Amino acid sequence: MWCRIRLDGVVQGVGFRPFVYRIAVQRGLRGYIKNLGDAGVEIVVEGDEKEINMFLIDIKTKKPAISRIDNVRVEYGPEHGYGEFKILQSDYSPRPGSQVSTVPPDLATCQDCLTELFTPNNPRYLYPFINCTYCGPRFTILYSLPYDRCNTSMNAFPLCEECGKEYRDPSNRRYHAEPTCCHTCGPNYKLVTPGKVCKASGGEAIKLAAKLLDRGELLAIKGIGGFHLACDAKNSSSVKKLRLILGREEQPFAVMVRDLETASKYVVLSEDEEKHLVGIQRPILILEKKGGGVAPEVAPGLNTLGVMLPYTPLHTLLFHYAKVEILVMTSANLPGDPMITRDDEAYEKLGAIPYLLLHNLEIVNRTDDSVIRFVDGKPVFVRRSRGYIPFKVTITHKKRVLGVGAELSNTFCLTRGGLAYLSQHIGDTSKFSTIKFHREAISRHRHLLGLGEKLDYVVCDYHPQYRTTKEALRYNPVKGVYQLQHHFAHALSLAVEHKLLNWDLVVIAADGMGYGLNGEIWGGELLFLGGDGNFERLAHLEPQILIGGDLAVEYPVRVLYAILSKVFDDVGEELKGYHPCLRHGEREFAVMQQQLLKKINVYTTTSCGRVIDAVSTLLGICSRRTYEGEPAMKLEAAATGCPDSGCPRFEAPVLEEVEGKSLLPFTRYNNKITSSRGKVKVLQTTPLVKGIYEGYKSKKHTRKELAHGFLVSLAKGFSELALDAVEEFHLDKVGFTGGCAYNKIMTRVIRKSLEAHGVELLLQRVVPCGDGGISLGQAAMITYLEDNQHERD
Repeated sequence: MWCRIRLDGVVQGVGFRPFVYRIAVQRGLRGYIKNLGDAGVEIVVEGDEKEINMFLIDIKTKKPAISRIDNVRVEYGPEHGYGEFKILQSDYSPRPGSQVSTVPPDLATCQDCLTELFTPNNPRYLYPFINCTYCGPRFTILYSLPYDRCNTSMNAFPLCEECGKEYRDPSNRRYHAEPTCCHTCGPNYKLVTPGKVCKASGGEAIKLAAKLLDRGELLAIKGIGGFHLACDAKNSSSVKKLRLILGREEQPFAVMVRDLETASKYVVLSEDEEKHLVGIQRPILILEKKGGGVAPEVAPGLNTLGVMLPYTPLHTLLFHYAKVEILVMTSANLPGDPMITRDDEAYEKLGAIPYLLLHNLEIVNRTDDSVIRFVDGKPVFVRRSRGYIPFKVTITHKKRVLGVGAELSNTFCLTRGGLAYLSQHIGDTSKFSTIKFHREAISRHRHLLGLGEKLDYVVCDYHPQYRTTKEALRYNPVKGVYQLQHHFAHALSLAVEHKLLNWDLVVIAADGMGYGLNGEIWGGELLFLGGDGNFERLAHLEPQILIGGDLAVEYPVRVLYAILSKVFDDVGEELKGYHPCLRHGEREFAVMQQQLLKKINVYTTTSCGRVIDAVSTLLGICSRRTYEGEPAMKLEAAATGCPDSGCPRFEAPVLEEVEGKSLLPFTRYNNKITSSRGKVKVLQTTPLVKGIYEGYKSKKHTRKELAHGFLVSLAKGFSELALDAVEEFHLDKVGFTGGCAYNKIMTRVIRKSLEAHGVELLLQRVVPCGDGGISLGQAAMITYLEDNQHERD
């Protein structure tokens, strides 16, 4: 009997070929296995029919733990007369109509390699680039497919005789482990100053770097996906210096701890959180702080700490030589810029860092650390990147589409053959350096996915001034560039993840901002996705005024002033204690009053984030936003620990307004989205903020109780709107997405409120619910364009 098997998934760079070789030989089968140019594998076997059937079962049930099989195609025929089973050279020939398998991600050092790392007679003893088929760099060193050494930056390091033997031995775990290397033939480290003076090289460089960290020095470390900046996380002076150099006033730094036992000293860990922390992907986990010990400057004003374990041999060696057990380990970039990956760039931009630990292996694909937070007891991605990308998800159209993503926390998404491929974290595209990275990464992904030909569609945000909106035009797709409203992109992203495209779904989309209709800024929305292509804006938060536009985002007291001006005749007098919250104090209040009266540089918003920020300022928690989400994160920290049932509730009535309701939320580039009018519910936030203000002024409740009560009341308001909607449309599910879905208190309250009425809450678990998931929703939009023939001129 003869059998050909074609497998797609994560089947290259994960030890799949030697695994198949072993089970084929064990079952007495003949034939071959080879890598294909689309990251899949082809297996041909012949022999006893029973053994072939068992072989197929073995492939599915005994495959390497880090592999994944997404698609299997099997065909049978007469025997061809193979004499033995072989592993053949990779096949680069194109296969029309084939799926593109997933490029293997970068994985943390496995236990076998860690054992060898500290075995004195091992040829890789204390070698900082030890790896095998089960661990080490993959995506970050890859130029093109198939995943062979010649297509990676490791090609610059010819194998020595001993490494070559292991690399060519099917019984060895380094068989075709493309980054295979050792002290003799591989890359290595050196410790230098910004003036390029070499202080030490090889193992001595790592030892000296560890001593410097013990002394409180700052260190730039070149890793597998880019540079990190490190220092002793218990040394306040060092952390303050690092903040000053980076210009990050308050943004929390991630930390790396020696091991799991060390982590448990500083943070509270559930069993599931432990599993994620020690997993092969090694993300940063946002965890609840436990006691003290860490310098307060690491994560000021927060009750959480971003923690990760060592994931490269270098990290392990640094902790081996150093006395410190917890290090700040933050991306080396100035605010808004992408992480540094090249030595020349590090010399240019990190001149204030006294020491740089550099290696000579090219980083091909810049990749930040992934960030996960457990919300309502389950993991959600804040940032899906190293260890988890490239990543693909099924989609309901087969067009070649590029979703260019959002302005902040950007990712992009490419689709082909019914699959959507999400990129690594790109960042803040308002900076040209990040746009340049965006272009380079899109080009690289198109090459890896075989999308060099023209795209069918490109989809961008509806905001006319976003750089990504303008970038969309450069790709000149065959069928045109389309714009999709931000919050409907959030909702569609959630629908894709839950396989609910083309099904009716009600979604709460709550975040900081997204460009809406008529130039308004949306951000607290209840949306309806119709399976037949009909969309509605069912409800939203009460419109509030941003006095000064972006200034009101940075200084939330401006939003607070506008809200309370609806309540008090002399709001300036009521808020006179808040003058220090503005750059120019009392004089600025007078200017703000005139701006409101004369409608000068004021903007209307339904943003949930802006109302949360205003309350954060009102309660004296955070008066200035120095990084994305800061006032909201600090408000949640202040509210944590108060029971839902014991907190005060505040009034948030619902009114009905006749306004734009039914709409098609996408349009051809530079055209307007129009809507038909209908009754839309409006959740009133002014009475809610007024109640908080009165409670704070009267000192009837503590700050914690007021913060918690506000979040619970806001979440209850959204829940009641959603319950009305599911009753109207006869549904039993509600989605919750946008940046506010990271808020544990709001998410918990919404889930409990819905479940009490038999309604399931859907959250995003595999795609970020923040703006990192927008690109998937953009790419998914084409389903409605194609299926319903909504071509808009």
